[in-house]
Amino acid sequence: MRFRELLSTAQTWPLIESQSLVACGHEKRALAVQLSRWVSQGRLMRLRRGLYMLCEPYQRVSPSREYVANFLRRPSFISFESALAFHNIIPEGTPLLRSVTTSRPGLFSIELGEFDYRHVAASRFFGYRECSMASGSALIATPERALLDLLYFMKGLIDEARIRELRLQNLEDLDLNMLQSQALRYESPRLASGAALLRAVVEREQQELETL
Repeated sequence: MRFRELLSTAQTWPLIESQSLVACGHEKRALAVQLSRWVSQGRLMRLRRGLYMLCEPYQRVSPSREYVANFLRRPSFISFESALAFHNIIPEGTPLLRSVTTSRPGLFSIELGEFDYRHVAASRFFGYRECSMASGSALIATPERALLDLLYFMKGLIDEARIRELRLQNLEDLDLNMLQSQALRYESPRLASGAALLRAVVEREQQELETL
């Protein structure tokens, strides 16, 4: 396979999966050698085994980091502070893009940034939707689900002080009934208790805002 053939096939793809090229009729072993060579030449960026992105100036579609996150570990969706910042429930996110996955947990540190994945059981893979981005779309947790993930993976005691440290904003956008109903699906007494406390804190802050 020549590089111009790759461009003809995949230049409009946000990401390039080697298995998709094999499905197009390219021999697997020879393709692996050629992909590795193009990475060395700076024509391709290797994101993980079998997943690549064209480098500039060959790239016609520049995928968002959120879009890339969905592909680095599959299936997965963005959650935690990353999703809360996207929904404007906290003032800002962190450079680390955090997701949940039913696959293996792990941290990817690549040229595009750092991507962290936490494992959840298949029964807990819910509470997300496809959101439009500047380029393409990505699977992102609802604000309620992102808050539950924060509480579920929070080490130590879940108390009011730690909840207030989240600096939640735009509280009217939260569905507190959904928050508690989804917490029950985790079948975790600790999380159910944390969600109830979170709801109480949010309702109290809403009341305080209404009196201003």
